[in-house]
Amino acid sequence: MARKKNKENRKVLVVGSGVAGMRAAYDLASVGIEVTLLEPRTYTGGTVMQLDEQFPTDACGICRMQPRVNGFPYAEFCLRKDFVFPGVEVLRDASIEKIEGGKKSKLVTIMRKGLRVDENLCIGCGKCTDVCPIEIADEFNAGIIKRKAIDLASPNAIPSLYSIDENSCTRCGKCVEVCPTDAIHIGEDEKIRLEFDAVLLTPGFEEFVPTEMTEYGYGIFPDVVTSIDLERMYSTAGPNSGELHRPSDSKIPQKIAFIQCVGSRNEEHPYCSSACCMYSMKESRHIKKILLDADVKIFFMDVRAFGKDYYRYELDTQDKGIEFIRCRVPKVYKNDATGELELVYENIKGTRIREDFDMVVLSVGQVVTESVRKLAESADIETDKWGFAKLPDLKSLETSSKDVFVAGSFESPKDIAESITQASAASAEIIARLGIDGKQESQTIYGNPPDDGKIGIVLCKCAGTISDNVDWDKLTEYFETKKDVAEIIQIDTLCTQDGLNRLQNFAADKGFKTIVIGACQSNAYNARYAKTLAEKIDNPPNLRVVDVRNAVWTISDDERLDYVRRTMSMEIAFAGHGRPLDFLYKPPLTKSPAKRAVVIGAGLAGLTAAEFLGSTGIDVTIIEKNENIGGVNFKHSGSLGNTTTGKYIDDLIAKIEKRKNVEILTGTTIKSLDGGVGAYKIVVSDKNGDYFSLDAGSVIVATGASAHETDKFAYGKSPKIMLWNDFENEILPNETLSNIVFIQCADSRNEKRPWCNRICCNKTIELSLKIEDKNPDAKIWVLNRDIMTYGHHELEYAEARKRGVIFIRYLTENEPVVETNGEQITIKAYDPLLDSEILIHPDYVVLQTGIDPNGDDAIAERIIATDGFWNGLDSKFSPQETRDAGIFVIGSGRMPMSADEAIQDALAGAGRAVRYLLSNNLPARNQIAYVRERSCIGCRYCVDACAYDARIFDTETRKVAVISEQCMGCGACAVACPSEATVMIAADKNKVHAAILEAVMA
Repeated sequence: MARKKNKENRKVLVVGSGVAGMRAAYDLASVGIEVTLLEPRTYTGGTVMQLDEQFPTDACGICRMQPRVNGFPYAEFCLRKDFVFPGVEVLRDASIEKIEGGKKSKLVTIMRKGLRVDENLCIGCGKCTDVCPIEIADEFNAGIIKRKAIDLASPNAIPSLYSIDENSCTRCGKCVEVCPTDAIHIGEDEKIRLEFDAVLLTPGFEEFVPTEMTEYGYGIFPDVVTSIDLERMYSTAGPNSGELHRPSDSKIPQKIAFIQCVGSRNEEHPYCSSACCMYSMKESRHIKKILLDADVKIFFMDVRAFGKDYYRYELDTQDKGIEFIRCRVPKVYKNDATGELELVYENIKGTRIREDFDMVVLSVGQVVTESVRKLAESADIETDKWGFAKLPDLKSLETSSKDVFVAGSFESPKDIAESITQASAASAEIIARLGIDGKQESQTIYGNPPDDGKIGIVLCKCAGTISDNVDWDKLTEYFETKKDVAEIIQIDTLCTQDGLNRLQNFAADKGFKTIVIGACQSNAYNARYAKTLAEKIDNPPNLRVVDVRNAVWTISDDERLDYVRRTMSMEIAFAGHGRPLDFLYKPPLTKSPAKRAVVIGAGLAGLTAAEFLGSTGIDVTIIEKNENIGGVNFKHSGSLGNTTTGKYIDDLIAKIEKRKNVEILTGTTIKSLDGGVGAYKIVVSDKNGDYFSLDAGSVIVATGASAHETDKFAYGKSPKIMLWNDFENEILPNETLSNIVFIQCADSRNEKRPWCNRICCNKTIELSLKIEDKNPDAKIWVLNRDIMTYGHHELEYAEARKRGVIFIRYLTENEPVVETNGEQITIKAYDPLLDSEILIHPDYVVLQTGIDPNGDDAIAERIIATDGFWNGLDSKFSPQETRDAGIFVIGSGRMPMSADEAIQDALAGAGRAVRYLLSNNLPARNQIAYVRERSCIGCRYCVDACAYDARIFDTETRKVAVISEQCMGCGACAVACPSEATVMIAADKNKVHAAILEAVMA
């Protein structure tokens, strides 16, 4: 698999800058691979940028994708603004024309739009928008409002990200005439040819536009909107500033209907779009939050709440008063008498109902656009009839074109968490393919400026945008009176290359401690400033940037000068004060992590992670509490692409046993897990009861899960009432079956076990089709509550129905009854369609009980769990990494998942762990807490206050110490400390007090 490359030759193209593309760029660049992130639009982030909140947290959380341990101070900022990271070049307004290549590299032809605004020259003054004569529908805001043909790319983008609409631009040239920095290109498309070692395609998805489905009235009735339309209508950054008004008359709606599966699960698009049920719940919850008395109904076929915490989310949504109605609504009418939208539907009892609504929201599915189909064609990769990329091997994300990988919704419809997991898994495959040199240095632009250095001030005129509204000359005279200020310079356009050159020359050889900049507050700009200084100065000064540009827009003319003077004076005071670092104790030096990974659990996920890590040259120790390795899937006959799970595990074990850098400790248990990223210490007990410790730079927790055993449905009273895994391994291979009953959610999705097991419905469909293959006349009954065949699994569900498999729904209050009489089994089940009870006498009853996580008390002291499943840092944007940087949770111990999903989960976690294992240095975070030992009284209040387990009590010194790599800089410890022993270096109290005093006195 491995093809070793020299470090300087490793280059990867990532196509698409949505969450999957950004995740992959972080993962690849963090191990020293040069990344070009290509984006057809001007702004990065994809569809997620149009969404304020995500399920199941009802929060944003995109920033949690960002690497947590690095030396790049501007890596941690709002990704809605822009994407900036060392080693990543973002190529905007570009598309792929052709991907060619042989055995060693891919030659890529890229088309760069001739109509574009150069973000390196644009200062975001807006003059081009002011003079543009063309108005168009604002695509980002779903056409709710108008924008100019040249305008800001998105409401959240940094000021310099302007885009030109190709279809409406008349090339009149008025914008070019007023642009002060010659940033606007109005010319022909430019063709670029670049060479890469691998290509990763993450183009994301587009929402189905239901104009052709005239029965729903989209485009006919203005109050019929799509889910994305609704998001922009109530977005706090949208046209209505967080309020919801229906389009026809701006009335606040009080009755809203959601119709599911519009553009999914039909003849044209027979797959399930995977995320629609959940985002309808999210949107309905938001409506109830802003309109407390609103009546919201969701019309559905199956509620597919199959992810982590999703079923709980469904129950909580119901508790908020949102009604779920199982019915596929055939049509939306206009009630001529009331003027409202009318739905005609049948409830579960078959009663026909007519009901008026103020608005109807169509939950539209994910589709592959024509541009993405062309992308697939340009890369010469095979797709299915709907345009999704086909994978020749389910165990890999490599496409039919060598060295071209895929991740996210281009592979199949999926939500954010699955897209991010796939992106990290694909990155891991690329890392293994290209090889790692093991000498990766963390890229950092932190310096060590002198404590006694002076302060420099840079004032950006912004080509008159700022200087015409703020009297920089007058403020220069004022700032020159400050005792710590050594020099002041005014620059016309600081963010352009000319301005950056002047900044570099200004700071060179001056020995500044801090440079205070009055300009635009954009982290993307700040990163440019810091990088520019680091290129020429060994110990670049600290940077403090004041957003003067925003004051121009938001502060009145008579108050603006005073406001800017005060805010900049506060930053000057902050920079000029503070206790010396030797008084506060200097931050710890960067450290080299232990070059070993410890993988806890030798099941499918654990072995996959260990094999990948071993292939990169990292030493790996696998700890398995049982005597045998392979986990519950060992020798399992379940399908895994063109092989079985058991065969895959056999092959995996054979590979691992050949690796000299991977050791396996069986019969070994974890006793304690201490330390922090780069320096974990794991105490274990072996099969003889002897204790010893292991040092690890990172820890992979893959404790797995086991089939749940229940006492329901007469389990244990007959050998022919079986759990699903026993049936698959013992009965199905050896018998030709004629009458089988599957009972879904057998002791799941209830108060005792409130989660969906995700695998059960797909497994039942798989087993049903295998039974049918042996005996087409077999009678197969599937008693279910909802069928969770998400994504392309829906196609198998349709095939099962076509072959005659009978699906009967049951309610929790009316579950099937299983009775035994000798060898005969009788099942009584209520069929709601027949409105009567039916009797079935099957040969076997198969209980889909799902799985129970394999807990571990020692691990539970470090990792939070829900229902026994380990929790990642963020269920959406960082599902594998935990709140302890360097500890990852993977596989079914994290959440229920199928075998192919567990493989991807393992690669995702292990691929992220490589960042911590191969670095020669793990830089300390900048804004974190430290302990002044001479003031510490050992009370441990700060230890209790720390939410990240970043503080430990040293029993020998009786003092508290900080694990700097885990500290998030929240300051809770400083608040709790009664003796001022805890210090926030970046916000020393003397600095803060000086800034406050300046604000009062200036």
